[in-house]
Amino acid sequence: MHSLKKKVILTSLIVIFAMFATIGATFAWFTIDSSSSIDEVQLTVGSDVSLLIMMDQGYTYAANQTLLDNPANGQYVTQLTTSMITSVYDYREIVFEPVTTANGSTYTLRNGGSASASPTLPGAYIEFSVWILSQAAASNVAIRNLEIQSSNSIIFKNVTANAVRLSIQNQANSVFIFGNDKDYSFTYRADQIWYDSSVPANNSIASATATALGLLHSKYYTTGSVVAAENTGTLTEADTVVSLLADVPQKLTIRIWIEGWDKDANNNIMSALLTVKFEFAVQL
Repeated sequence: MHSLKKKVILTSLIVIFAMFATIGATFAWFTIDSSSSIDEVQLTVGSDVSLLIMMDQGYTYAANQTLLDNPANGQYVTQLTTSMITSVYDYREIVFEPVTTANGSTYTLRNGGSASASPTLPGAYIEFSVWILSQAAASNVAIRNLEIQSSNSIIFKNVTANAVRLSIQNQANSVFIFGNDKDYSFTYRADQIWYDSSVPANNSIASATATALGLLHSKYYTTGSVVAAENTGTLTEADTVVSLLADVPQKLTIRIWIEGWDKDANNNIMSALLTVKFEFAVQL
């Protein structure tokens, strides 16, 4: 499989994907078979000053309570840098493939095969976990100022931004999906690769799954323009992704993927640049 160099840049969790397509891959979500890999990643995860975050390294609260409860343990920071993250989870070799999910936590390829976030396979989407700690006071935490944008010289590629999703899963296994829209209306035509002439139902997402995914989409707080049902200009109206007791940390799992059933997951995604940005914020 031939590939070109790509770059992902995350600042306050900013992601820039340089995506391209190759012919002859083992999957197809687009009109032709496609894949894209990441050559270089810069990533920063920020938070409000009253929140501390640290990379998870397989910790459990039962076994590592002393470490996790200590805000001065040397691992908690207000901002995670690229080197901190890749020293634990080196996702720079991830090969992004359009995947789908019924619950925001497990993913499959279009052909039904399992999708992984392991860089060594390589994986098809990004997944990493952090511990988040609220200092001194109990706090509800929401997502603030999510931006999913695409800026390309070929303007048709800008629809790429609508095919990306981000999810947050807390320790109670509640999942919150964020994106630019709730579109899950991709349908294969008879002239497209992977069109299933034997079982027509396989050519579009099951309606029950689309409904369930729509319900998992959550509101985030924004200081910018508000889109009905997607974000809110009032922080207290944003969905709470985790509720923290004072000085008692919880683990959050973050995932970023290309949603294969989004109608914008088409050939325009090839060689497109994409930016994703969000922050953790305390709801007052």
